[in-house]
Amino acid sequence: MTGTLKRRLRVIEQRARLDEVIFTMPDGTKAGIPRRQVLRSMIDGIRGIDSTGAWIMRRAVDASDGSSLHSMCQALAKGPREAHAD
Repeated sequence: MTGTLKRRLRVIEQRARLDEVIFTMPDGTKAGIPRRQVLRSMIDGIRGIDSTGAWIMRRAVDASDGSSLHSMCQALAKGPREAHAD
């Protein structure tokens, strides 16, 4: 019985896209990355690996979970900034 309930809940989560983080792209479209793959996508994005998740992370402007991992990924992918002397 417990296994059946878990399977039913998993199906509901997948259909409602609750198992994904939805990212808003600059043109307003939405793209999702499974929650368990977000960190891997960020690492790929920083390393310059061309995966779908990395592409989304490097271009996203907002995330449905409220995190700013995509912003951090974009900053780290750009590399260090030159220090300005005051």
